[in-house]
Amino acid sequence: MLVENPADKSILAQVSEGQGKDTERAIEAAYAAFQFWQDTTAIERAQLLRALADLCERDAEELAQLESLDVGKPVENARGFDVPFGIECLRYYADLCEQEDFEKPLDLAGMKRAASLRLPYGVVGFIFPWNFPLALCLWGIAPALAAGNTVVIKPSGVTPLSTLYLAKLADEAGFPAGVINVLPGEGPEVGAVFTRHPKVRFVSFTGSSRVGRLIAESCGANLKPVKLELGGKGGIGYL
Repeated sequence: MLVENPADKSILAQVSEGQGKDTERAIEAAYAAFQFWQDTTAIERAQLLRALADLCERDAEELAQLESLDVGKPVENARGFDVPFGIECLRYYADLCEQEDFEKPLDLAGMKRAASLRLPYGVVGFIFPWNFPLALCLWGIAPALAAGNTVVIKPSGVTPLSTLYLAKLADEAGFPAGVINVLPGEGPEVGAVFTRHPKVRFVSFTGSSRVGRLIAESCGANLKPVKLELGGKGGIGYL
């Protein structure tokens, strides 16, 4: 898959394009990782989120340059919004993760023991658009990871570079293999698999209303929760 600079159509990079079998393998890896990730403590997950935030801050200029070249936005916009707001989100959910009571005892008359439990879904599939790939990715995966879910991410096929760099930083931060998975590719080969695979327990999509309708229909047919953020001014939906 060739990644172009939208300003002059020059080639920025060539990245591997995920196919259906790659998507299946990524989901299986995320499912296997979930078996131990859900048992990590809130403090352990928070430490990893902060480590990733620190690395993003260390490499903020690289991330801003990637976002500017790949998306075609002024680099000052990426420096002033995309990168710092993504970092802030990681730290916010790291703090929230430590403060949250995932198990709260309930005082119910006649009950020997009762509690309210907050449990992760499992594998969460994310499909992101081209316009804010880094910020939207971090806004989506930070709360999911903090809650104990594992994630499979499909960035837009036209702007995958900052998300791939983020995966590299996550590995450096110490996230276990399989907890964060990134699969550039086309919708039918990657994103559509999320909606019907039984081991993907939740789907999040940001993009066009046209594609969102298809995703909602598929998730509904498979009794799978889905979060949709639809619309925009471009009129073109990249699944």
